[in-house]
Amino acid sequence: MTGRCWQQILREGSCVRRTVSSLALTCLLILLLSSPALTATGYPVEAISLEHLNALKAWIETPQGPLPIWYVYAEPTAAGYRPVPAAGEGVACVDDVARALLVYLEHYELTGDAASLDHARDAIAFLAYTRQEDGTYANFVMADGRLNLTGVTSRPGVNWWMARAMWGLAKAVQVFKTVDPEEAREIATLLKPSVEKLKDVVKRAQPGGRLRFAVSGSEPAATPAQALVEPAPANPQPAPVIAGGGADVSAIFLLAISLLHSAQPDPELEALATALALGLRKAQQGDAATPPYRAVMPSPGSSAVWTGWGSHGMEALGLAGIVFDRPEWVSWAAETAHALGTYIVAGPGALAAQGPAPIPYPQIAYDQSPLVRGLVYLHHATGRPLYSDLALLAASWLFGNNPALEPLHHGPSGRTFDGVDGDAWGARGRVNYNAGAESTIEGLSMLLALARLKPNGLLQDPRLAQPAAHGPLVLEAESYLKPGFGRIETRRERALAGSRPSGDGYIVMHPGAEASLPLPAPLPAGTYRLDLVHGGARIQAATVYVLAGEKLIATLEIGRDAQGDRLRLSRLGLVELGDPRPAIRLVVDGGPLALDGIVVHPAVMWRKARQVQREVVAFRNMTEETQHWALPFAGPGEVQLSLYDEEGAPVAVEWIDDTTVRVPPLGFGIAVR
Repeated sequence: MTGRCWQQILREGSCVRRTVSSLALTCLLILLLSSPALTATGYPVEAISLEHLNALKAWIETPQGPLPIWYVYAEPTAAGYRPVPAAGEGVACVDDVARALLVYLEHYELTGDAASLDHARDAIAFLAYTRQEDGTYANFVMADGRLNLTGVTSRPGVNWWMARAMWGLAKAVQVFKTVDPEEAREIATLLKPSVEKLKDVVKRAQPGGRLRFAVSGSEPAATPAQALVEPAPANPQPAPVIAGGGADVSAIFLLAISLLHSAQPDPELEALATALALGLRKAQQGDAATPPYRAVMPSPGSSAVWTGWGSHGMEALGLAGIVFDRPEWVSWAAETAHALGTYIVAGPGALAAQGPAPIPYPQIAYDQSPLVRGLVYLHHATGRPLYSDLALLAASWLFGNNPALEPLHHGPSGRTFDGVDGDAWGARGRVNYNAGAESTIEGLSMLLALARLKPNGLLQDPRLAQPAAHGPLVLEAESYLKPGFGRIETRRERALAGSRPSGDGYIVMHPGAEASLPLPAPLPAGTYRLDLVHGGARIQAATVYVLAGEKLIATLEIGRDAQGDRLRLSRLGLVELGDPRPAIRLVVDGGPLALDGIVVHPAVMWRKARQVQREVVAFRNMTEETQHWALPFAGPGEVQLSLYDEEGAPVAVEWIDDTTVRVPPLGFGIAVR
């Protein structure tokens, strides 16, 4: 292998590739082999292949010499997968390479594979090349080695790619501290300007421009850092901070600071972490009954939209709670697991977004990976079987428990396909067989997290397939039965006043208008929870009458709202639906009013998949009432069942008859037969 090692990019001098000393490697292997992560784990580490990730790697010539890169995309051809750059952006980016660095380091920790350590050093070289003097990063590198300093997805700043670079480098400090302490110090030096940049951001958000934090044990040293961190026994908590423009980015900064503190404990880092954790807490919304189900909302600019892509909030709070010994942070992460985590694994299996209605497509690995890693952290922190089972269920999306009914991860090569696209709830999805860097990295990251998991619940393995489900669906307002009555406008827009329509758009119903939304076929007879997704009344207050056929099922009063058309969700109640299936009619008095649709949940939604000779069912009560629910198993057989309440506490199983169980309000369960 040719090219310069990463240290040479920062300074002139000779470059010698380092290998782990035999003593260090022996000690590390003893540590790993004595770890529970290498006994009965959630996924066998020896089955994890980095072949495709390595195939995305190449070298380009730059004015400073050869530079390792990882291509952004990969497309299938008759001769195999062909690496592809990002048109107009560059051939490789910090966003991907920083996460590849995390994968290589995790793989090295679990296997001791020196090749992964070499790849990690090359990834550090790429990050060193793209780093600016102030600690920010240019995201993309062009084919001729120039940095893309002006593109909207590449220009330096306190943003996604700075956060991801810090995350990867902080993990490198942690790993190299054992492998080569001198190299760890050099990586920490590379990282330091970024840490100082983040400190400045957090400090500016504090009253008086100082981050006040009670440092336990002793007074801080009289250093320039004293301007940032001061002991304040009367006011030990700093003000909450969202860094980088959104909670999704801020969560990655918290991941970075947590890993760095684990390698180099520092009260200043704890102060930063506290401000960031409090910011994430402030961004949590909803509850077990209401979207986004205690998720950390990512962006102030789209205040009603949660996205699975990059949703690191639970993961960051879980890791930070472990590193800084803050049980309350772990409990905040657990709230997301109990509400959103159970909703996803028992319902859609994966979720692209909530806007606030659930949006199923496109489903990608980056939707699932933060969820899986966060659940693994919760299991590490608590040892609770619930989180072990939830992590394995969430990761089963990779192996066929998805709308396409196909594996999305190719084990021998280690590639993960670019996701699942689809047209409608309940319809079979389509696999996108491209396999770019992000998808492959996030797929590998899930498996590496499971390789550290020691399952202690009902499930031992994520390889579930052949799913069947009775989950959520949305009756899209723009699909109303034409022509309707009165004035109805259809708007084909993807965003609406900080919210996001769930389908191709939404409708605006004017005073006296009536629209009928057909129910899909087949729809099993039973009890359903209905929620209306609507905006605020624009000119005058509105009343919405909701009917199932000719039967009035709900009346909703909607006042004028300063937030205008921003979509929100209002409960319509529980309704018995079945054959014949009447259309749901909406009649508006007043307004005009924006309507996105009606969200329909079965009273108890469930998702079933097969594993060798077993069937596994995850189920969740979507009501605030106890439900008597019949397990969807065909024929006799011994059933193992774990049941939890809405706060994740175990509940004694109470059978009504041989197949029917009592499910607590908003409770969750797993059954295996």
